[in-house]
Amino acid sequence: MNETKETEHQFQKSYVPRNTTGSACDLWKFIYGGKEHEGLHEQYPHGFYKNLLTKEIYSFQRGIKSIIGEKNEDIVYNMWWIENS
Repeated sequence: MNETKETEHQFQKSYVPRNTTGSACDLWKFIYGGKEHEGLHEQYPHGFYKNLLTKEIYSFQRGIKSIIGEKNEDIVYNMWWIENS
């Protein structure tokens, strides 16, 4: 009789479910300044976009409109102004 062994696969990358109920604007945050991000000021002097689920970071110049669309990128960016004014 042949025995089958189950193998456990370990993945390094995080899994992002496509059917998440949060909108794209809830998953992303524009960050500029702030003490909790001091180490990133030199690398991203104009700020950056951070995915709150996967922790991916994209510079302000590159933007995230190719990921979430131009309208949603504008909403994420404008939320910074609303939160910090």
